[in-house]
Amino acid sequence: MGEAQHHWTNKQSGIELLLVDAILSAQEIDKRIAEEVKTALSTGILANKQTELFHRTSRKTQRHFATAHKARETNELQTLSEHLQNQIEEEKMKRKESSQRQRELQGQQG
Repeated sequence: MGEAQHHWTNKQSGIELLLVDAILSAQEIDKRIAEEVKTALSTGILANKQTELFHRTSRKTQRHFATAHKARETNELQTLSEHLQNQIEEEKMKRKESSQRQRELQGQQG
């Protein structure tokens, strides 16, 4: 905690407050924290800072990026697969035509 707790408290209460205002502000913060701890102990559910809007949005963006990246890779692989399949079909046709031509020439020769 140490210095990090001091910074957090300043963010919650403000700085350069009059003594009475600082005490009242700290009291409110303490009450709120005590209520959070009480709730966590009674429900067994701890507050999770990773569920704030920033973190949820960040993870959502990462998921969308990963999905788009996978879709792009899949599309590239599909295109390559189709290209190779077309080449295979062309080569089969050429081989078939070559065999037919070879039989024709052998028929003319023999």
